[in-house]
Amino acid sequence: MPMLMRFLDPVRGVRLGVRLDDTLYDVSETAADLAVWLRASAGRPQTAIDELEHVARESKRVFLASVVDAPPMENLPALLPPVDLQEVWGAAFNYRRLPDPGSFLLSDPALYARAQHAERPALFYRAAAHRVVSPYGTAGIRRDSRNTIATPEMALLLNPALEVVGVSIGLAMTARDIASENPLYLAQATSYTGACALGPGWRLGRLRAFPELTMRIKITRAGDLVYEGEANTSAILRTLPSLIDHLGRCGIHEDGVVLLTGTGIVPPPEFTLQPGDAIRVTMDDLGVLSVTTRVV
Repeated sequence: MPMLMRFLDPVRGVRLGVRLDDTLYDVSETAADLAVWLRASAGRPQTAIDELEHVARESKRVFLASVVDAPPMENLPALLPPVDLQEVWGAAFNYRRLPDPGSFLLSDPALYARAQHAERPALFYRAAAHRVVSPYGTAGIRRDSRNTIATPEMALLLNPALEVVGVSIGLAMTARDIASENPLYLAQATSYTGACALGPGWRLGRLRAFPELTMRIKITRAGDLVYEGEANTSAILRTLPSLIDHLGRCGIHEDGVVLLTGTGIVPPPEFTLQPGDAIRVTMDDLGVLSVTTRVV
């Protein structure tokens, strides 16, 4: 399946590309940006995907995907966050088999149980598009947090009709000591500079149910592995239509929207990220999302 990517061409600026196998095709002459394409896909998602793939195969401006999907180098094209005008929303406590609630350092574990089993999912605002960290970028650790973690999540791309048209890798940063101090501090713990990364691009395809994907995370510090974890999206508790229904209630996403679907991987309470940690997330055929960390 094609992968839709945003990248910076040192000659032409911000571009939209479609990756097919080992080649990235510039499709910007037809799809000026992601928001434009998402609006055009509303009500006809699979047709829009097929048309975009056809445009890619006819494109004369091509790049080696391995050159673009790599740490940025001067005068070479580089990946950008795969969003332009889309908000990013998150879903919490969304997996059937999560680690012990104590790993979240919740001040009231009953909140965990109520949120996990309630009819209404725990949805919350994560980031504006311009705050999303790009692949090979730097994710943020709050300077006033003593315990910050990174959790991998399946990310879904929805068009203005709330039809899922793509899947990618998401990485969510959480200052869990701040979140545990008071539930009202959740926004400060999850929505700050560098708190969300996405990439490398969107694996395009019309989805009506969650795909079963295995996600893996490895965190290294000065070259040494300090944490790793694995989970499968088959353990997601809720249905895709239910999450989308609640996401779309009383809200219009005219440029599309991104939904992070929660995580089944949470480091133990004693673990915390440090500046300079390298985080690598893989998710079956969605590629690799790699970032490092810094204090913000």
